[in-house]
Order: sequence, then C-alpha cells, then structure tokens
Amino acid sequence: MAKLQQTISLPNKIKVGSVDISVQLIDGLVDISEDEGSYDGTKQTIILDKNVVERQNSYSLLLVLHELDHVIYEQHLLKSADEEIVVNAFSHATVQILRDNPDLKKWMDVCLSKN
Repeated sequence: MAKLQQTISLPNKIKVGSVDISVQLIDGLVDISEDEGSYDGTKQTIILDKNVVERQNSYSLLLVLHELDHVIYEQHLLKSADEEIVVNAFSHATVQILRDNPDLKKWMDVCLSKN
C-alpha cells in the first residue's frame, strides 16, 4: 500500500509574545499591492502572497520571517532603541516564537529542505 504524503502548511495563527497573529494568504497579492507581504498591527494580521508561501522554499521562509520581524519590532517598541537592545529583542522573540509554534517549525523545515 502506498503511503499518503502529508502536506505541511503555514499555520493560520502564529503566537508572538502574548498575541496570536492571524496569517492570511492572498492570491496575487504582489499584483494587487506590489508587496509580497505586510503586517497590520491594528488587526494583528500578517498578509502574504499565497503563491510565494506555497512554493515552500527558502524565499517563502524569508518572507514569513520578515513579516514576523515587523511584529517583533512593534511589540518591543524598537523604533528608537540602540543596536544591542534591538538585537537582544529579536533573538529572544525569535526563540520564543520557535518554542511556541511547533507547526511553524515543521513548515520552516520543509522550506529549508528545498533548493
């Protein structure tokens, strides 16, 4: 009997700090807004171009991490912070995101395993 291949998708919610961030995939977002992704802090939502995310490659991961970095930047009030504070906030927040989101880690592994 043939094995069914399990599909691992980007989660539609990612816990960042104390907040669950919604993730929405939009077909052709880059054609609509000329952006592959954006973060709306007022709605606690990341919007991503569906085509980029579904490629599940290192660029897909780069896009997701970029938008998560916007969340970290906003949550930690880093606009006027000096470099060491910024780097410390990003490293702590990134580790916490990875600890809190095992499904995100699985998706990341898929992305990193492709060329």
